[in-house]
Amino acid sequence: MAKYRKLPVIIEAMQIPRAGYEHRAEGAALEAWLRDNKCEYSISPDAWVSIHTLEGTMRAAYPSWIIRGVRGEFYPCEDEIFRETYEKNE
Repeated sequence: MAKYRKLPVIIEAMQIPRAGYEHRAEGAALEAWLRDNKCEYSISPDAWVSIHTLEGTMRAAYPSWIIRGVRGEFYPCEDEIFRETYEKNE
């Protein structure tokens, strides 16, 4: 069996903020980013984010991340997997 390494790509991502008044600015920033990029989404009062992806609707909450892929697609990613897969591009 052959082995493959993932190509280095740069993605955009934002972490879903915690629920609560003190995180309202972070929630507004996430919502603006999704809206500005024409992502179909909804945010529930308890801070769950539903994202309409290529595979259907997916739901995520803090500490998960929302990723905008190389073709402009959006999808959620669990925090642990995100941290194992990505590093900040300075």
